[in-house]
Amino acid sequence: WVNRAPPSSGSIYPGDFSSLALSSYTGRYESASWTDGRRQLGSGDLGVMEAMELEQVLADYSRVSSANKAKFAKLRAVLQQFHANGIDCILLKGADLIPRLYGVLGLWGMVDVDLLVHEQDLPAIDAILRRLDYRPQIDGNPAYVDPDNILALDIITKLWYVDDQTVIWQRAMQRDLQSIPVKGLGGNDLLVYLTAY
Repeated sequence: WVNRAPPSSGSIYPGDFSSLALSSYTGRYESASWTDGRRQLGSGDLGVMEAMELEQVLADYSRVSSANKAKFAKLRAVLQQFHANGIDCILLKGADLIPRLYGVLGLWGMVDVDLLVHEQDLPAIDAILRRLDYRPQIDGNPAYVDPDNILALDIITKLWYVDDQTVIWQRAMQRDLQSIPVKGLGGNDLLVYLTAY
């Protein structure tokens, strides 16, 4: 934040501009005030946010968004290969919720990507991921990490709350993820599944 009045554009600004500050993030002049030597922003229903807090929030959002963007780029390459080889999968947790519900990348950081697949597709999935230089990991389920350690995949074949897995697939929602057809859990299944996480 720069504590100064707006630059002159040939007109004379009446009044005192000491309460305006130029945001280095937005490039706009915002209403701000000094309290106990600290710059503060806003005073609405959410209360006052100090400039340093806002900068930290923006930095955190940017970091999470960048990390998720890189993971989604890697995931897209995997899903493209699955689709080309006729392998069906259902995105779970963050990989499903971020584009489906949040619509922005920086609100929730993904640690890994969970995929529900058909058990009979496991050998083909293993071959595809190894061809993409993913390394298998020791886990209860098949798990893989890409060569750059950006994307970890956790592959599961069953959801615990239903005996007949075909109903999960029948209720799944079809949509596109960056022009690749993908599936997510149906609404009721999503609610049940997320109660455990």
